[in-house]
Amino acid sequence: MWRRSDRVRRALLAGGALVFVAVFSFAAFKVIPRAWRSLVVWQGIRLNRMAWEAGYRERGLPVPERGPREGYWGARLPKHLEDPVLGWVLPAVHIPELLEVDAQGMQHGPAPHTPGTRILILGASVALGAYASTIENTYFFRLARQLETKDRPVAITVLATGAWKSEQELKALEEKGLATQPQVVVFLDGLNDLTNGSNAHVRFGVETKTLDGSNWTKLYNEHDYPERVRLYLENMHAARDLLRARGIAVVIALQPALFEKRTRSALEDQLEKATLVALGSEEDLRASYEQIRRGLAGLAADGGVQFVDCSRVADGEEKTVFTDVWHFSDVGHQMLAVHLAAQLAPVLP
Repeated sequence: MWRRSDRVRRALLAGGALVFVAVFSFAAFKVIPRAWRSLVVWQGIRLNRMAWEAGYRERGLPVPERGPREGYWGARLPKHLEDPVLGWVLPAVHIPELLEVDAQGMQHGPAPHTPGTRILILGASVALGAYASTIENTYFFRLARQLETKDRPVAITVLATGAWKSEQELKALEEKGLATQPQVVVFLDGLNDLTNGSNAHVRFGVETKTLDGSNWTKLYNEHDYPERVRLYLENMHAARDLLRARGIAVVIALQPALFEKRTRSALEDQLEKATLVALGSEEDLRASYEQIRRGLAGLAADGGVQFVDCSRVADGEEKTVFTDVWHFSDVGHQMLAVHLAAQLAPVLP
């Protein structure tokens, strides 16, 4: 049971689903008997798994037996390493075909057949490639393959850790990312800044006093969305200035989100409703994403940044794509890779 609790803690830190476990945000959860808490966790994993498998079954595809490459809710990931600057980072992981993370917490795309543009991708669990079935089915592997077919070979490095916010990504760029000597830096993010941490200025997992006097949980959210948007855009401005001063191209890709998918499946509707227990209204999330979208478009208009809106890559798809508000199975990874490739190919140096 307490091994299970450790797995849940690691999974949440890895950006795992909020499904049903969103009830953790209620003060009463801490007085619910332990057996009932386990049932809630089990129900969350069950719905998460149903949605992931539906991404294949609804399309007549075989369901990969091993599940997501990192396991449901990050079960295959070892405990994250504490870091004095970044808070936490991925440890080195080697699981053939599934996970290859080096000692710096980085992943790498396929080696190009000819020398290619060096791309560094920063972000959290989505940028990490969560919930793909294998390494080769991650969006970043598929992105490299897509660009290669367009005669734009690239060498991709991914520096991403679950539950990071843009403040941590910016520090990761300075602490580790610049040493990779990228020619292009891509931030694939946006959603964690709205959903993680008690408020805009607090990292995930940092306990705070709640505004309503309820017991704090890791999913507690003050719904201070205007300030979260402001701080995210401030961090993206800082990233633009830092990289432009070094002659490095900057791409900011607003990540896909379930609440931006207008034609949801029945399972996706369940996922959305369960998640909103902690996050508030869908309207607030959409409005906040729209403010981010406009802010990034304005930043791009100022120069030095290419804005790629990936938030709606699954819009119009009636079958299940998402497994929670952030993550998606192989079909979503393919959609994201195709969209990114189309936007990046014309501007790569």
